[in-house]
Amino acid sequence: MGRAEAFAQSHGPLISAWDGITSGLGYMWVLMLIAFVRELMGFGTLFGITVLPSGFTPWTIMVMAPSAFFLLGTFIWITKTIILKQEAK
Repeated sequence: MGRAEAFAQSHGPLISAWDGITSGLGYMWVLMLIAFVRELMGFGTLFGITVLPSGFTPWTIMVMAPSAFFLLGTFIWITKTIILKQEAK
């Protein structure tokens, strides 16, 4: 919220609205990606449909709250690695 307010104070209403919408969409995609991985690894299902083989052992940690932080850290790590490799080229 602080970032959005700081941006809005130095820009016009249309660009600020666009910034808010795109920031919200980006945040939504991150939440959806984390939820997707947590459900898949924690239950072996997607939208209630079993997708992993019957021999799959669900990862109990994935259905607990800390797993979201672990996944977010992993996503940041992967993204930062990709960015650094692109900058090195």
